[in-house]
Amino acid sequence: MTIAELQKELSDVASLILFASSTLQEDSGTAKVNNKEEELGDLLEEDTRFEWDGEEETWEEDLELDEYGAAGLLELLGLSYMDLASSLTGDGSHGPYNQFPKPSDFFQCCLLAPDCIFRSVFRMGKHMFDLLHHKISSNSIFQSTGQKPQRPVKYQLGTFLIRYGMLGSDSLDTALKLNIGHGTVFLYCHRVTRPYGN
Repeated sequence: MTIAELQKELSDVASLILFASSTLQEDSGTAKVNNKEEELGDLLEEDTRFEWDGEEETWEEDLELDEYGAAGLLELLGLSYMDLASSLTGDGSHGPYNQFPKPSDFFQCCLLAPDCIFRSVFRMGKHMFDLLHHKISSNSIFQSTGQKPQRPVKYQLGTFLIRYGMLGSDSLDTALKLNIGHGTVFLYCHRVTRPYGN
């Protein structure tokens, strides 16, 4: 059974229960309200409070509530079924596990950000970032030798600066921000430091 079928079935059951509740209220209402109509009208007009044994009670407490108890319970049950039916959503299929949303353009936003934000992310100004990029981009380590091309050198330099610019050099946080694999952070950091070792 799909979620849509279950939702329809729950809605049908709720409608049936609510119909039974309203029918029960009408039946008990017509039989007993005729006798109580004058009594209830008098109580509503007077807006009085009755005192018995020093306790104050309103006219609502004076009425017998068990007349409408079954109808009220059915109405509550029907509303519960309606609430349950409306809470069911989706198509019922399971999605991929251990997945969470990741930003798709964090790096581009940071590159285009004003200098004060750029400095807080990369821990240096745009001019120094461009100088470093120019100095290391010609190194052969950034030339792809396999089937897949490498990410641009700016991206790899940015990964290095974000990782080592924060307290504790958290590689997982860097991977989440840049939407790359955890191991890729280490690879990019290794590539950026290699030209300075030569």
